[in-house]
Amino acid sequence: MRCKRETDGRRLDEAGKEAIRLRAVRMVNKGLSPERVAKDLDINRRTIYSWLEKYHYGGWQALKRKPRPDSVSAAPICSNQPIHTQHVRFSLFEKLPQGKPRRQV
Repeated sequence: MRCKRETDGRRLDEAGKEAIRLRAVRMVNKGLSPERVAKDLDINRRTIYSWLEKYHYGGWQALKRKPRPDSVSAAPICSNQPIHTQHVRFSLFEKLPQGKPRRQV
């Protein structure tokens, strides 16, 4: 079993993750090997290659953070959309293939 890494990039905020992506690609552009960059930044080698591919096809903009969609809100259903209401009502009460009713959320 592999040992768990002491550093984990998932703990960084979005700006920190973006900075590491940009720094890693700059280091490779300056002549360091992707393997060396991965070791220096304690990042998986495949991740470095993935970032390099994004940079190759999309430039620096491809490495920038993308806006995250807002969480799903419980917006009220408009009364002028009866088809949507029927669809929601149907999906709440339809059955799964095994004959078990869907869990109501």
